[in-house]
Amino acid sequence: MGKVIANLMKRFGSLSILTCLVVVLCMLVSPTTARAAETLPHSENPMDINLDTEYVIEANKFRSYYSFELKEASRVNITASSSSYFCYYVSKDSSPTSADMTESDGGEVNSSVVLPKGEYYLITLNRNSSLNIKLTATPYKWGTLKLNSFNNGKFTVTYTPNPNNADDKNTIIYAWAAPGYADFTNENSQKFTGYMDKSTNEPGHTKITITVRNDKLDLQKDYTVDAIQLPKAPKYSANCLENVNTNSAIIGGANQFSGPIDRTKNGNYYKVQILKAGKWTTYGTYSAGEKAKITKLKPNTEYKIRLIGVLRTKGYKDIESAPSKAVKFRTGCKEKPAIKSIKVTNVKVKKIPKVYHPGTWVGTVWRDGYYTGGYTETSFNATVTLKKRVKGPAGLNIDGVFVKGSGTTFSTKGVIRGNYKGKKYNFNISYANHKLYGGLSPKVKKAVTMK
Repeated sequence: MGKVIANLMKRFGSLSILTCLVVVLCMLVSPTTARAAETLPHSENPMDINLDTEYVIEANKFRSYYSFELKEASRVNITASSSSYFCYYVSKDSSPTSADMTESDGGEVNSSVVLPKGEYYLITLNRNSSLNIKLTATPYKWGTLKLNSFNNGKFTVTYTPNPNNADDKNTIIYAWAAPGYADFTNENSQKFTGYMDKSTNEPGHTKITITVRNDKLDLQKDYTVDAIQLPKAPKYSANCLENVNTNSAIIGGANQFSGPIDRTKNGNYYKVQILKAGKWTTYGTYSAGEKAKITKLKPNTEYKIRLIGVLRTKGYKDIESAPSKAVKFRTGCKEKPAIKSIKVTNVKVKKIPKVYHPGTWVGTVWRDGYYTGGYTETSFNATVTLKKRVKGPAGLNIDGVFVKGSGTTFSTKGVIRGNYKGKKYNFNISYANHKLYGGLSPKVKKAVTMK
């Protein structure tokens, strides 16, 4: 500003400093004036203009070229006025068509156009008098995209046009991008069903990009939705429980090596819930391959548990499956069996020959050979008689064999490694509730001669 005042005083030496300041202020508050006619911007070198700024374009015989940029799809409002004929164009290129033109014989004109994001030309022609023009832009009012469902790779989405924007009614779902393939049988609509590759069917988050398009306005927008594949409900049964005794139980797997849930289907963690006073309460959360131990249970009491698969992914909230079916089990009673007698009959000794099984290929994996047998075993029949029977247990566990019954006499067949004929053998006997998970009471040891 100091240079401007100095130049004014040099040119008009008689002007006071105060007068120069007034002149400068008038220049600042006046609309921006475009270049003189002889230096007007042309198509190869358009002048950059700002939105929300009023410009005064001097009268000239030729078209004047200006450029502006939209960072996003917008409705551009144009206000122009002149005392004589004028016209202007808003176009993507420097050679506009008559469809891009707005003209007037004089006065004020207000027009608007919806444009995609990008760079544009404003081209004006006002031969006889100056033209005042101003451009303002408001972002285009898009509607909403909703992910309705997502299951096993199948998803549905709906685009709802913005009710406050009449132009948006022509917007349709145009394309999508995600792992897998598209069954685009209902393309070009506001409802869409897509199918993804089976490899995406595991529980987790999948980003799907949905593109909507308004062909009439040449507008396009990408929406990204987080499609969540919920873990499947664990399939759990009482057969998977382990080592249930008087006050604890272990949530085991289908075999001694596996965890309670399938990581590829049920998630990488699981919750254990116990039914207490009619309400499911979470006991704890464990990793998929981890066996959970429930403690502080009451003896000779029936409990209900269930499992919930949990997918835990960094940066996201945990997602949970539906619960498994409720599993019932009974803890062991705290009383030991009162043994009246143990009678052993039909004792037989048998030698099991040693047999070598040669190695073999299983697919592309070599399995080494191994031996079986090479030992002696003793088989027998045993009958256990109790002095009394307590309420609750479903039977006895006689040396690892569950014998169901409600009376005082229990019979079973057994096989033990070694030659015990004529020798004493210690039987371990407990009350029991289940052949697999146990539900055992404290055990009683009783030595019997195997005759």
